[in-house]
Amino acid sequence: MRSLCSFAAGAVGLLVGSLLPSAAGPLEDAATVGEHPVMKLELLNLGPIGARGLMEQETRYPLAGYFIGTTIEVRHIFPDGPAAGLLRIGDVITGVNGRPFGSEKFRPTVPDYHQKQNLKIMAEGKFEVQAYRELGHAIDTAEGDAQLAGKLTLSVLRESQPMEVIVPLKTLGTHPATYPFGDEKSARIVADACRFLAEHQSADGRWLGHAEPTGPAMITAVAGLALLASGDEQYLPNVQKAVNGMLDKLFSTYAGTPLYKLGLQNWHLAFACIFASEYHLRTGDKAVLPRLQVLSDYILELQLVTADHGLGGWGHGRNPENPGPHPKVSYRELNICGAQNLVALALMGKVGITIPEKNLAAARRYIELTAGETGAVDYSHWALSAGRGSSPGATGAGLVGWAVLDQAGPSRTAMARWLSAHFLNAPHNHGSVLIGMLWTSLGLAASDAAGFRAEMDEFRWYFTLARMHDGSFTCLPGNEANVGKASADRTLGRYWCTAVDALILSTPRRNLCITGKVIPHP
Repeated sequence: MRSLCSFAAGAVGLLVGSLLPSAAGPLEDAATVGEHPVMKLELLNLGPIGARGLMEQETRYPLAGYFIGTTIEVRHIFPDGPAAGLLRIGDVITGVNGRPFGSEKFRPTVPDYHQKQNLKIMAEGKFEVQAYRELGHAIDTAEGDAQLAGKLTLSVLRESQPMEVIVPLKTLGTHPATYPFGDEKSARIVADACRFLAEHQSADGRWLGHAEPTGPAMITAVAGLALLASGDEQYLPNVQKAVNGMLDKLFSTYAGTPLYKLGLQNWHLAFACIFASEYHLRTGDKAVLPRLQVLSDYILELQLVTADHGLGGWGHGRNPENPGPHPKVSYRELNICGAQNLVALALMGKVGITIPEKNLAAARRYIELTAGETGAVDYSHWALSAGRGSSPGATGAGLVGWAVLDQAGPSRTAMARWLSAHFLNAPHNHGSVLIGMLWTSLGLAASDAAGFRAEMDEFRWYFTLARMHDGSFTCLPGNEANVGKASADRTLGRYWCTAVDALILSTPRRNLCITGKVIPHP
């Protein structure tokens, strides 16, 4: 097996690459963090209005999430957005289109592992009043209703005086009952997102985030996948530039730096290999294959398959200096890493990369083991009692792996059944909301069309409110930020958020293997 260091005379530049300057560097995302009397909270994006705010909510229940409350206080206004000159900082939004918030009732979306801590608030019906979701539905309606013609009427308290503020929005049409299938509105939204990504691509082909080791490979890979998934051939030159720029940076030489100190390797490698494989399957460009073979060798070197170091999965990476209970592993064996690498290996097999059957079999067995009879893939096989519970994201990624492998069986059936019943937990994914949303959506699309439709209907407000006035997407904070944990999505930046959401909305087009395009193994 070849070492990654032997290719291109150097090691993978996973950490340093994210710190290099670029013609289109990290996009500053204004007003991302607000202050709260009890805890630090990220501001909520108010969709294409061009403003952000905080919800009035029950501070006695900090684990209850951000989406509970009856008012939204405006904390930031983008100077180039529709709300500029209309809303003011400190305005309190109390209703929309003539209806006070609280007119709609909602199901709770609280993660399984916090259910016991939130039984009281659920019993009190607090989860049912969510002004933020009502705003999302109203924006969606205003963009498509012929009578409203894009006019969103906000009921506002300004210095305790009630008034109405009319914000003009771009008319995009109405989502059909089959959303997101056969959906012209989603097509327009995806087109705007792809245009945004193309306009902000760096000279070297990549998209950069903020100071985050996993940034360049992950962001560039998903941005490239989003452009491919759109099916718009005008972006193929951007995609080619992206895959070459990403691989060039991965194979750059940083002499003397041990690989385990270069960031979260498995996250880089999985997304890079998924993107490069999908690119080859779409274009037939064989130039990426030699480097894909080397990257696959490195993924296999990182697999934890020995008796004392794992059951066939992966951690963040390897760390021979780790003195903890899981020696030689960065942190521990993580099921999301195992599932993502299963997808990567399955795709590389489709492009002709040699994957030893023993490694692929170990990866499959690991997902089957962690899913068990219920089908719920947990956070880590080593951490079943760590309190993070079952993961819709890891379960969805495993389902995509089974779909790419075209492998049926009781494990896949159980996982699909569990995910269809638990997709409401997707925004509460540990570490990254968008990783949870991405793999949950792709996993459902690969296994249960009705479940995918139900999920997209449930979270239509989410995609509306994450959408910016310039066609990009930002991230909405997850449950963990309520307890002081920073969002990886915020650190990865708006290019990442735009790419993930555009990829999800393009899923019905089935232009990628990971979105349902059927390509037989060679």
